[in-house]
Amino acid sequence: MITYSSLLIFIAVVWGLGFVETKRLFAHFTPLEITCLRFCVAALVSCPIFIRCRTWSMSRTQLGRAFLLAMLLFAGMYVQAWGLLYTSASKSGFITSLYIVFVPLIELLLFKKKISNFFWLALLIALAGVGLMSGGRFDGVNFGDLLTLLSAFLFSLQILYLSHVAHTFPNSMELNGLQCLFIGLVSLLFLSFIGVMPKLEVLGQVGTHFFSSPLYSILFLGIFPSFLALAVQVYCQKKVAAHIASLAFLLESPFAALFGVLILGEHLNMMESAGCGLIGAAVLVVPLSMKRAVIRE
Repeated sequence: MITYSSLLIFIAVVWGLGFVETKRLFAHFTPLEITCLRFCVAALVSCPIFIRCRTWSMSRTQLGRAFLLAMLLFAGMYVQAWGLLYTSASKSGFITSLYIVFVPLIELLLFKKKISNFFWLALLIALAGVGLMSGGRFDGVNFGDLLTLLSAFLFSLQILYLSHVAHTFPNSMELNGLQCLFIGLVSLLFLSFIGVMPKLEVLGQVGTHFFSSPLYSILFLGIFPSFLALAVQVYCQKKVAAHIASLAFLLESPFAALFGVLILGEHLNMMESAGCGLIGAAVLVVPLSMKRAVIRE
C-alpha cells in the first residue's frame, strides 16, 4: 500500500507543478484554449499506445465508458473556470475541494461502502487546512460559488466513475489516452462554436529561455499532468478506493503553493503555511486507512 500512497502523492506533485505552468499561460490563452492544447498534446503522445493496443478495434461499450469519463472531467474543469468569473480564487479553491466530502458521502449513501474512522479524521483536518489556505473568510454566496460547487460534484463523479470502470481496461495509459483525446476534441469543438481558436503563433515565441516559453508550458501540461499523471490515476484507482484517492489529490493545493513560491516568487503568510501543513498531516493519515482502501486484489 505504500506504493499506491506514493503514486497518489506523485500525482499531486505533478498537478501542483501543472498549476504553475497554467498560471504562466493565462497571459496568452483562455482556460478553454489551454485545456484544448494540453489535451491535444496528450492525445498525440498517446498515439503509439493506440497503435500498439489496436484501440480502433475496441468495443463501443469501452469507448462509451472512456467518453463518459472524459466528459465528466471536462465538464468539471469548464464549470470551475466559468465559476471563477464570478467568485474569488480563494473561495473557488475551497469549494472545489469539497469533492473530498462528496466522494465518501456518495459511496456511503448509494453504495453502502464502509468508511474508515481514520478517513473522517483526515477529512476534518484537510478541510481545516483548505480553509486556512483560503484565508478563512467566505462572505456571502453568489452564482460563481454555486457553479464551483457543481464542478466539485462533477469531479467527485469522475473519480467515482473511474474507480468503477478502471479495472475493465487492461492498459491504464490507453484509457487515459482516450480520455485526453475526447477532451481535446470536445474542447476544440467548443472553441469552434464560439469562434475563438488558440493563437498557435504564440507557441513560437520561445525567446532566450525555452523553459519559460508558452511552448514549454503546453508541452509540460500535455505530457506530465495530462498524459502521465492521469494515467497513474487510472492505475491507482484500479486498487484504491475513490475516497482515499480524492483525499490524496488534495495535496495538489499545498504543492501548487510551494512551487508558486519557488518558481513564481509568490509568498505564503502564516495562515496559508499552516493550512499547507494541515493538509499534509491529513494525507499522512491515509496509510492508516489503506487496508479499507483496497477494493480489488
